[in-house]
Amino acid sequence: MKNVIALVSCTIAVLSASFAPRQGASGPASSLRYNITELGVPPGYTGSEGHALNASGQAVGYVSKGASHLRACLWEGGRAKILGTLGDADSSSEAYGINASGDVVGYSYAQGGRYAFVVRGGQMTNLGALGSASDSEARAINSKGQVCGYSQFGDGSQGFLHDNGEMVGLGSLGGVRGKAWGINTAGHVVGETTIKRYDSGDRAFLWKDGKMSDITPVGSESGVAQAINDTGQTVGFFFDKGRQQYRTFLYSGGTAHDLGVLPGTRDTRPKAINNRGQIVGFAYGDGKDEVRPRACLYQNGKWRDLNDLLPAHSGWRLHIAWSINGKGQIVGDGTHNGQHRGFLLTPHE
Repeated sequence: MKNVIALVSCTIAVLSASFAPRQGASGPASSLRYNITELGVPPGYTGSEGHALNASGQAVGYVSKGASHLRACLWEGGRAKILGTLGDADSSSEAYGINASGDVVGYSYAQGGRYAFVVRGGQMTNLGALGSASDSEARAINSKGQVCGYSQFGDGSQGFLHDNGEMVGLGSLGGVRGKAWGINTAGHVVGETTIKRYDSGDRAFLWKDGKMSDITPVGSESGVAQAINDTGQTVGFFFDKGRQQYRTFLYSGGTAHDLGVLPGTRDTRPKAINNRGQIVGFAYGDGKDEVRPRACLYQNGKWRDLNDLLPAHSGWRLHIAWSINGKGQIVGDGTHNGQHRGFLLTPHE
């Protein structure tokens, strides 16, 4: 494949009241609250984690028996359905994406390697890997069934787009590492890559129409583009050398806007953005707990700690908000009464 690379300078602007991601009619931020539902575990399993959900509220992620035994899982109607693996009974798998049709993507260990998969109609299919690699992972799927992810080989990696039965490498900006994290309905892909062979700093990229562009905020040492919605808004994070922190950026209209961090924390990294412009992710480094992150939401120009928006005495500690759909429902992972569990948040006023 011939990869066409375009380097684009991206300026960064501090977000002001005149610019904000388009929001839904969810009312003032101060009145927002959530009901929380545990993503339960089948008998014999001890933990769960939610990674993605669609407009119908179907959620995917994994259930676990300890740290080394994971199974891709689908939650629907309050029930957990294990999706299986590409390998034997001892193989692990995780699900990371689901589209409106209920197609699920992720990875599974099998045949001496780790491979991207798609589940359609209850059937798990191995998507293979780029070239001779035996390591790949699918991270997202759009409504057309196009899948993005990455494949690892030797000392490098490369993002891919899987479409109509073919896996195509997205190339890089000059380096040997790259990963694709998100895709929208138009087939535009975002992720991270390097610009030199031994460069330790990643660059955020946007891939569309066969061309890869650097959308990392100018002046930052590194950046990662994490997700893109159907209007083309892209969220990611970058390292601010002056402040010595990772901050969230929103790329829209050719400009990267600095969304800052959750107040009181050092670093804030987004995981997803919906078509209403609501952003979810996690923050850490609050001076009290440097290890466990805090799930957070950005809307109406402000960051909110999702833990502050739960019913009183819920027994939950929300760590990472992984995905948000158009209704404002959120899935992620945390602890419930000390047990590692996935969650589904449903907003109410």
